[in-house]
Amino acid sequence: MRLPEEAGGQPPDWEISEALTHWTTYGEAVNLAGARALLEGYRSVADGLPPLHLGSFRGTATGLLNYVAGEIDRR
Repeated sequence: MRLPEEAGGQPPDWEISEALTHWTTYGEAVNLAGARALLEGYRSVADGLPPLHLGSFRGTATGLLNYVAGEIDRR
């Protein structure tokens, strides 16, 4: 599988999970058409998708927690 440039320097499954979390969700709502389009676009550029599983979202969760901790420390 050919992988595109990783913008954030994370493993590919973390990159996709972060994009899905930030670009296709709003509160508790999920833009299913947007999520499918994002995955299809990635698939077409990378000649496939890396395996995605719940653990793929740990980078996103860690990043969000680090951001919140930084905001708390800043105040």
